[in-house]
Amino acid sequence: MRSPDQTTVTKNGAPRTDIGELVIGAADGDCQAWDELVASYSDLVSSITAAHRLNVEDAARVQSTVWIRLGRNLGKIRQPDRVGTWLGAVARDECVKVLTTPKCTAA
Repeated sequence: MRSPDQTTVTKNGAPRTDIGELVIGAADGDCQAWDELVASYSDLVSSITAAHRLNVEDAARVQSTVWIRLGRNLGKIRQPDRVGTWLGAVARDECVKVLTTPKCTAA
C-alpha cells in the first residue's frame, strides 16, 4: 500500500505530490488516480469497520458504500487534500447506520 503523502505520477508522466491531486485527478476521470486513492485508504476504511466490530457482510457493505459515496462526491469535496478525514467520517457514519438499523429476521 502506498502512503498518502508519497509522490506518484500522473497519466501524462508529471509527478503528483499530494493526495489532493489524486482526488482532483480521479474527479477528472483518471482511473489510476482512483485506484491509488482506493489503495491508499482501503486499510483506513477496513480498520473503521473492524473497530465497530461489524460482521464480514456488514463490513463489506459499508466499505462498498464508502467508495460509492466518494465516487459520487469527488468533484464536491472542498478540501481534496483531506479526503482521508472525509472517508473516515463517512465510514463511521455508515457503521453507525448498520449498527442502529433493525435487522429483519425470518419468521
